[in-house]
Amino acid sequence: MATLPVTLLFLGHLTLGWSAQADRPKPGEVFVNNISYAGTGCPLGSVADLIADDGGTFTLLFDQYTVEAGPAVDIRKAKKNCRIVVDLRIPPGWSYTVARADFRGFANIEAGATGEQRSNLYFRDKGPVLKVDFAGPYVNDYLVSNSVGKGEHPWQKCKKPLPLTIDTEIVVKTKGKKRALLTVDSADGRLKQHYRLNFRKCEKNEE
Repeated sequence: MATLPVTLLFLGHLTLGWSAQADRPKPGEVFVNNISYAGTGCPLGSVADLIADDGGTFTLLFDQYTVEAGPAVDIRKAKKNCRIVVDLRIPPGWSYTVARADFRGFANIEAGATGEQRSNLYFRDKGPVLKVDFAGPYVNDYLVSNSVGKGEHPWQKCKKPLPLTIDTEIVVKTKGKKRALLTVDSADGRLKQHYRLNFRKCEKNEE
């Protein structure tokens, strides 16, 4: 995949939060070198990538990342996952960490059923798990923001940066004849997640 300058990236968007402040790289200095994905929620051929005309956004649209459970529904449809690996390039002397994740979608969950969406973000070792829980009865679009607490997520290495890995999972659970459906982005069942980054200058001789 060609190198792409971005301000927005990934499943829905990874926002780099540009501003005129001096505490972050300049627009155009951060870009996606490569992005890959695999999982039951994002099989080969089920993901479309869109690039804005101005090169300012990179979006992946998932058309099979939907889970459901209930009578006569295959139990394997109740849980899906997708691992996304983002090779994000930033200029020397800078580091970044994930500050916030937003989740948007639709849930139709009957009383007695539940749903859950999980997202784990890390560079090397497992990081914090961002989670959205649903308890029936619930029938509505949703937009949930999860902030990563200070110190909960590691900073990217300054001298030997690693790709950002995002393990995502959605699951629904039911009892008896109850039904549940969970998608991300209600209009078409496509996954839409939004991640915000914080930047900082590396210290001298910092690894």
